[in-house]
Amino acid sequence: MAQNPEVIDDREMLYKPRNSILTNGDFVRARINHQVVNLDVQSTDVAKTLSEVRKILECLGTEGEELSVFDLRNSLSLEFQNNASAMEEIQRLLGLEQRFRVVKEAIPAIAELDLLHGRKSIRIEHAAIHRAIASLMEEIEPSETKHALVHVKGMTGENDRLMILDHIHERVPDASVRAYSTQQDLDGKVVVEAVFFGDYEE
Repeated sequence: MAQNPEVIDDREMLYKPRNSILTNGDFVRARINHQVVNLDVQSTDVAKTLSEVRKILECLGTEGEELSVFDLRNSLSLEFQNNASAMEEIQRLLGLEQRFRVVKEAIPAIAELDLLHGRKSIRIEHAAIHRAIASLMEEIEPSETKHALVHVKGMTGENDRLMILDHIHERVPDASVRAYSTQQDLDGKVVVEAVFFGDYEE
């Protein structure tokens, strides 16, 4: 069963004194402070509301952090979005770097069942990690990458997670790498999603 880290469930946390678009999965609050309009929208219809708010921001010519955060968050899994520490770091990095890349890759895993203790676990072969990370990083320019936030989702052990992170760090040796994880049964696979920040071309 999924154990989501630091799930945002306090709607008061969504109140911000500036333009903001934040969700907690089943609720969205958007505040737009503009010289011609001030809006404070709250809704449980997340997808429709986000779409309409984006249209309003584009019409107002608001091209800044709000749209960047909006686009980035929509590219991430709900578990990653609900990690408050990760989202805080993403917003900090968006203030430093203008461009980012979001990539995801699934790694096949081998299920193992401990009949004696009734426990299920998985392990990942080294070759599978190597292939998956090579594919994950295919369009990431190592020399232009400054920061990486990596989220590993699945019933992985610490050794497998460290191996995944080592493979990523080897490919972007000059970047700072932060790791996050969610223990969740994904039916025999592990999902790696990462946000890379750097001096990328458009």
